[in-house]
Amino acid sequence: MSDHESIEKDKKAVMNVYGLFGASILLSVIPHAGAALLSLIFLTVLLIMAYVNRKRAEDKSLLHNHSVFVIKTIWVTGLIAFGTMVAASGYIFAFIDYLPFSPCAEGIMDNAMAISENNDIDLFMLHAQPCLSSFIDANYNTLMISGVIGIAPPFVYIAYRFIKGAGRAVKGYRIAEPDSWL
Repeated sequence: MSDHESIEKDKKAVMNVYGLFGASILLSVIPHAGAALLSLIFLTVLLIMAYVNRKRAEDKSLLHNHSVFVIKTIWVTGLIAFGTMVAASGYIFAFIDYLPFSPCAEGIMDNAMAISENNDIDLFMLHAQPCLSSFIDANYNTLMISGVIGIAPPFVYIAYRFIKGAGRAVKGYRIAEPDSWL
């Protein structure tokens, strides 16, 4: 195989990686459990594919370079997501108002044994339902702010890295420092 054919093969493999990467990101923003699950499956396959490509590719090749970049992107995004979820949880615990849920808590506690023994979500919901709207209304801003704290930083990071990597890959360029955090 000539050098040109090898480079084109690497470029095609890199574009496949970024195609799967892009599909995973797009599916992650669709508010549906099936889309979220498919996004997670794609991301898992992407990570495996990147590790396999990195192992098989020559050290200085386009494929090796972008595989290292994608692997670093996924792991750092996970680290950022963990940190922001801890921060979002802390924000919720600090600012949530439990008072609107108090009238329903007594009914839930009175039936806690039956609910837990039978995994009876319907019984739980029967007692919780009357308070849910007032609880959500009273805590809407807290819930939204905590959602932004938890979701925005990892999403911005992964989108930035995807755009940076895919933009370089389309042109057939390597990433200058694929191991860097930015």
